[in-house]
Amino acid sequence: MTKKFYKNEKFQVWFFPILYFLLAVSIVITGCFIFKKKFYQPIVVNGQSMWPTLSGGGIISEDSTTYHLRYHYGLADINKSSVYGLHRFDVVVTYYPQGWGGSSNDYKIKRVWGFPGETVALTYNEETLEYTFRAYKQGHPTFEIKSTRKEFTQTFETFYTEQGQTKYKESSLTYSVNEFVLPNKTFRTSHINPTGGSSKPPRVFHKDLKNDEYFVMGDNWQGSTDSYDNMTNPNRLTANELQGRVICFNAYVTYNSVTSETTNMHKIPERYDF
Repeated sequence: MTKKFYKNEKFQVWFFPILYFLLAVSIVITGCFIFKKKFYQPIVVNGQSMWPTLSGGGIISEDSTTYHLRYHYGLADINKSSVYGLHRFDVVVTYYPQGWGGSSNDYKIKRVWGFPGETVALTYNEETLEYTFRAYKQGHPTFEIKSTRKEFTQTFETFYTEQGQTKYKESSLTYSVNEFVLPNKTFRTSHINPTGGSSKPPRVFHKDLKNDEYFVMGDNWQGSTDSYDNMTNPNRLTANELQGRVICFNAYVTYNSVTSETTNMHKIPERYDF
């Protein structure tokens, strides 16, 4: 009886197509899971240490009851070969060594300034208010770039409640920033606050890197804990801490009119905090 059932033409017409379909779906899902775990991983930025390049957080409304949450998100190449193929000023995902500040279990996102075995130096011109970065290898200069002081305007939306309806208005702040222009990329540092004065002294350094040590910094020099703050820390950031290279991040995920009671509903996973 069973053999006759399996040989039945009607059974074969619907059974085998469904079986092949489920097999194909399982292969695709498994492949995507492996691809994501081994090669690429989505990231969401939570914090301001890479401002103005990347940012994530909330703007409280005028009545202090609603929030406008806006986060950069993107993709990181976590294949280990991406770490050894880094170029200067690439943006990377990394863990911090013990004692560097913040949770060592959270991902951090920073920009690579110096590579193993180099001497890196950042100087500041008090007349032009601009920076010069130089890199040396075995005492010989190998790289130099100067910043240009420019104005940068940030536009954002502030949400508020009026007659029971949630409304918003656009606001903006203008900052003085230092812009570094390279052949294939441009990035800005937000060392100067909106009033035009510096809340911290100029960020300058001269650092000899060990043969396994990288030097990374966030673009927001006033609000970033990075290699600059840990130059005397014996625990160095090495290739073991570097997890991958960020390959795209030009997008936002936005939560509008989120009440303070429901903010946790949209909490970004801890492994993606930066």
